[in-house]
Amino acid sequence: MPLMRVFCLHGQSHLLIAVLALLPLCGGCGRDGGAPLDSPAFTRDQLRTYEESANHGDREAEYLLAVAFQQGLGVRADLPTAIHWFRRAADHGHGRAEVVLGALNESGEGIPKNLAQAYYWYERAARRGIADAQFDLAQLLREGNGTGRDPVNALKWYLLASRGRPRVKAADVESAELMRQLTSDQIAEAQRLADGFQPEPTHVTPPSP
Repeated sequence: MPLMRVFCLHGQSHLLIAVLALLPLCGGCGRDGGAPLDSPAFTRDQLRTYEESANHGDREAEYLLAVAFQQGLGVRADLPTAIHWFRRAADHGHGRAEVVLGALNESGEGIPKNLAQAYYWYERAARRGIADAQFDLAQLLREGNGTGRDPVNALKWYLLASRGRPRVKAADVESAELMRQLTSDQIAEAQRLADGFQPEPTHVTPPSP
């Protein structure tokens, strides 16, 4: 697996999903499941195919092209170009591209740091059932970063992240700690919300930069 850079968010080490860290992609997500990326680089023919499809609005091709430019897989690494294609893929509803944009906006890598935008992209991906995004969304809600502080909904997303496939193990620790700060009624409400969750696309309007 490619090396992943580690940076610090929320006072703890956090992996910036230099996208391949997000793999394996959700197997039940249809075309957003992504193609296996087990080779060190894409071939020239693959890149040509991805570019042609991406230019016709194929979100999976847009995502894979973004991966290639972010990681330097068969092309020279170019973060601005990668961000362009991640944004295109995310605008077309690619959940993993949404997670990457959330992380980039949260860290300020390649684009100005914008926690409101990070919240927007994490929420879109979280509503699609992506556990990584659910965990990161919970972190923002817990601290009130990029949005109002909302511990009940933070606990809801921690609980969902802990149930994800693959599950986010850190969510167990964070949810247990948060529960100690909440009333029994608040915990019951968060559990009710988590139990009633159904993955679905989100159609909210992004905040202004």
